[in-house]
Amino acid sequence: MNMTAKFTSLALAGLLLMLQGCAGSGETSLEKRRDAAQYNAQLGAQYLQRGELDQAREKLLKALDQDDSNALAHVTYAKLQFRVQNPTSADVHFKRALELEPDEAEHRNSYGIYLCEIARFDDAQKQFRAAADNPYYRTPEFALDNAGLCMLDGNRLDDAEGYLREALRVNPQFANAYLHMADLMHRKQRLTVADAYYQRYKAYGPETAESLWLGLKIKRDAGDLSSAEAFASRLLNQFPASQEAGEYLSRPIR
Repeated sequence: MNMTAKFTSLALAGLLLMLQGCAGSGETSLEKRRDAAQYNAQLGAQYLQRGELDQAREKLLKALDQDDSNALAHVTYAKLQFRVQNPTSADVHFKRALELEPDEAEHRNSYGIYLCEIARFDDAQKQFRAAADNPYYRTPEFALDNAGLCMLDGNRLDDAEGYLREALRVNPQFANAYLHMADLMHRKQRLTVADAYYQRYKAYGPETAESLWLGLKIKRDAGDLSSAEAFASRLLNQFPASQEAGEYLSRPIR
């Protein structure tokens, strides 16, 4: 409930609350705790996104203490627990979030990412599929792309291709799926097709360390070393501290 609606509700119900006395004030206190828990859960999510783990932990634990039925607090605390390498606790809180909000597609998408990270590929697939099939999920292409990326991590290339093609059918301008299809085709040594998907990615997505590294590998393996060197130069100039730049420096083209 937003603050405007809350104050309006209290104003309209003022006389009734006066007559109800303690019972009314008890309901208001519970509502305040739930509002405070949601606020702290949102703050915790913001801190986690910024990598401020101590602050995230403080706000999320406070949210859970205020309202243990807050699904956002549980799913965000699960992400934090996995970030600090406590997968057992992460799994508990992911499952609790899904118990509380089983139809929330984004929770399933997040749980799928976690399951993929710990190599539970079949379980991850189920969560991504449930998210993508949710008719209220506005961006099913994200879950489908994540499923494809997960299958790439598991070296299940045919499964990966199916999910990525489905993501592109849902959203033909979805840049991530083009990049991951280019990666998939590169792994299959279909270099001309990989380059075609890479060009499609460039039409919709930004130049990143990941995209430059993939472009470099496609050109290198196709024997176009001058283009590969151009990719390497942009990678080192634009993203010198990236993992991809480090990989290149450890094994340069020549």
